[in-house]
Amino acid sequence: MPGGVLKTLRSAAPVDPDAAALWRLIQTDFYGNQRAIVERLHAKRALRAGLDVARATDILWTPEQWERWFADTACAQLLGRP
Repeated sequence: MPGGVLKTLRSAAPVDPDAAALWRLIQTDFYGNQRAIVERLHAKRALRAGLDVARATDILWTPEQWERWFADTACAQLLGRP
C-alpha cells in the first residue's frame, strides 16, 4: 500500500470507525509478518548478538525505531570518523 494512502488512513482513524478498524488490522498483520521474518532469522541464529526478536521486530515496524536505526546505519556506512 503506498505511503500516502497509509498516511491518510492513519489520519482518518481517530475520527472514522471503519478507518480505525482497517488501520488496526494493517498494523497487526504487518507487525505479525515482520515478527515472523525476525523469528526465522532468530531460529537460524542470524540476529546480531544482543538483539532479541521483539526489538528487531520493532526496528522493522515502529516508524520511530526504524528511523533511528536507518539514521545510525547510514551514518556508520557513509560518514568518516571525526
